[in-house]
Amino acid sequence: MLISEFAEKTGIGIDTLRYYDNIGLLVPARKNGNRCYTEEDLKKAKEIDYLKSLRFTLDEIQVIFVLDDKMEKWLDKGLSESEIIKKEKDTFQSMKDMLKKKQQEIIEEEQKIKKAKTLLAEIQEKLASFEREE
Repeated sequence: MLISEFAEKTGIGIDTLRYYDNIGLLVPARKNGNRCYTEEDLKKAKEIDYLKSLRFTLDEIQVIFVLDDKMEKWLDKGLSESEIIKKEKDTFQSMKDMLKKKQQEIIEEEQKIKKAKTLLAEIQEKLASFEREE
């Protein structure tokens, strides 16, 4: 499917799709100079959207995709998961560190939300008491 149809199906803007292509995040096949997206690209676009909703940066998403691609290649070559982990120890450690950082960011966001809810409840209580006084 062409970029306009893909943009409509995914809800991702055409400029954003072009940007993803330029940085190598979502690279469609080309036919006669046009970007032609596949169902696989659709799945990948949904993964990107999901990871973005979890507040992963595009750089972090690329790291995740690179690791996923490496895993697939090693598995296709018949290596076991433990052999892959040994070969890609540094990559897995980087991924683990990134996920720990993301987990900490989420915990911090949860704390901010709790504080905001407490503040909102206090404000609502004050408003209610003002209304009762009138």
